[in-house]
Amino acid sequence: MKFKQYLLVACVFIATPSYAQVDIKTYENNCLTGEVKSCLVSGYANLNGVDTKKNVSKAKTLFNRACSSGNQEACHVLATRFDDPDSQKKLSDLCKSGHDLSCASKALSELEGIDREADVKKGIATAKAACENSGALSCAILADIYVGGLYEQKRDIAKGLNYLEKSCNLKFYASCNRVIKIYSEGKLTKANTEKVLQALSNKCELGDTKSCELVKNFRNNLQ
Repeated sequence: MKFKQYLLVACVFIATPSYAQVDIKTYENNCLTGEVKSCLVSGYANLNGVDTKKNVSKAKTLFNRACSSGNQEACHVLATRFDDPDSQKKLSDLCKSGHDLSCASKALSELEGIDREADVKKGIATAKAACENSGALSCAILADIYVGGLYEQKRDIAKGLNYLEKSCNLKFYASCNRVIKIYSEGKLTKANTEKVLQALSNKCELGDTKSCELVKNFRNNLQ
């Protein structure tokens, strides 16, 4: 199953783990002993050919181990990165269990008609339900739809920005960057310093030290 570029970027941002300075073989061995995180790290390494020779078959085995242990991220990878005739059902089941990335993937497949007949109404409904259930990526998809007037939907800047801000407040880094850009430029809507600061604060909570400094400096200047 293939997805649009912005969703692929989000998948990488959310799901790709950091590789520690440990031999991939060690992660593979740890996976065999039941360490789920090691299954994910070694699975991604083999799937993408990072620090080891690309081995899709081994990657699938490693992700299967993690998925069998109840790891939703691994199950999502199996449904979206490998040829699976049951991918839509698996995405649906994962979405029902509250896995936002799977809901976003399901929504986009419905919107785009990927591995199924396109159904824009259903795709939007899937994204809305997930967004209401604190799904940051699903909120971001809705923001794109309404800000851009995509899929023949009426352009609604206010509605789109509300979804974008919600996505940022749910700590989706990419959405916070967009909030900062939009409310700093003041082109799409009126500039708003408080909304910029809120987005910077969210990025700070996500570990962005530069954003922390910007918020601190601004607050100090007000004193």
